[in-house]
Amino acid sequence: MDGIKFQCSIYANDVILFAHPDANEALAIKGILQIFADTLGLKTNMAKCSITNIHGAEDAIKHVRQVLGCQVTPFPIRYLGLPLSTTKLPKEHVRKTVDVVAWRLPACHVPLMARSGRLIWVKSVLTAIPVYCMIADGLPPWARAEIDSICRRFLWT
Repeated sequence: MDGIKFQCSIYANDVILFAHPDANEALAIKGILQIFADTLGLKTNMAKCSITNIHGAEDAIKHVRQVLGCQVTPFPIRYLGLPLSTTKLPKEHVRKTVDVVAWRLPACHVPLMARSGRLIWVKSVLTAIPVYCMIADGLPPWARAEIDSICRRFLWT
């Protein structure tokens, strides 16, 4: 399956489009974005947009880039903070998710928080991050175990 990922940021919103690396589809995307701009008055900043080749010929990407005027970024990518890939993610990409959970701990407030407050923090903040990540791709067992360990240590401190 040949295709490209076209991501464009439209003010506070993010859009991801999947298309074949074809000049006709690039013209269609450009037309859709122009209709969007004409209708809502929101212009797409093509300098902030990117094209990512997932499975396709590099020469086709050059034609698409000429039509849209976007930068080309290599695959795999991060989209809305999540690593996206067609293969198993390397451990260092998953490590970032585990580290984000650890960074969300309010270390200076732990002695001041009651156990019930720490439980609420674990349930509402710390577990939301891995759940969000598992929407795109499942976390490996070692990452889930490490996140559970971080949550347990925080809860029972």
